[in-house]
Amino acid sequence: MELNKTCFKIDKPNAKAMIDGFWKDGKLYRQSIWLAVKNWLTVKDRVSPPLLTFNRTPTRFYLSRIGEEMDAENCVIPFKYIAELDREYFVKNEIPLWKTVCSNGLFDIWDSEAPYKRFALSKSDPAKFRIQLLRIYEIDHEFNYDDIRNVSPRIDKLKSLNQKVKKIDPVISCQEFRNLKELLEHSVAPYLNK
Repeated sequence: MELNKTCFKIDKPNAKAMIDGFWKDGKLYRQSIWLAVKNWLTVKDRVSPPLLTFNRTPTRFYLSRIGEEMDAENCVIPFKYIAELDREYFVKNEIPLWKTVCSNGLFDIWDSEAPYKRFALSKSDPAKFRIQLLRIYEIDHEFNYDDIRNVSPRIDKLKSLNQKVKKIDPVISCQEFRNLKELLEHSVAPYLNK
């Protein structure tokens, strides 16, 4: 498959939680959600998915104790993963929603005020606030910093066009992903923007 020229650039704690996971009560969890206010990542991107990259500056949002213990800012995360959108859930920006998803294994690396502030500080239409459920896959090629052009604090692009790769495996097993999706759907149901 051919990669999208524009990378999927996210905060480093999100990247670490999606790839390596986080520990809570002696159990390893992997995050598969992130927040969006625009139509950047779409189902169409499965044809040419984006390489997962991360911001080079520390996150501006508050991490939970679990998120701080990951020490994501000081770890090395290889550029060998892609992101595919599975589904998106348009939600109301309400603190009870974030208290739930930031404590039930879905988004526990963040203090519940972090996602709330992400949306509250956005200049986007609240009708576009969404949680995106992602599938992260390892690919057969590892990129390095020299392969990626830092366009802006929020955008990276691949220097080489028509970069072809093969998927190896999803980071989360199919059964674990189904369980995570079910938990997410149950958690967001009262807060869906209908």
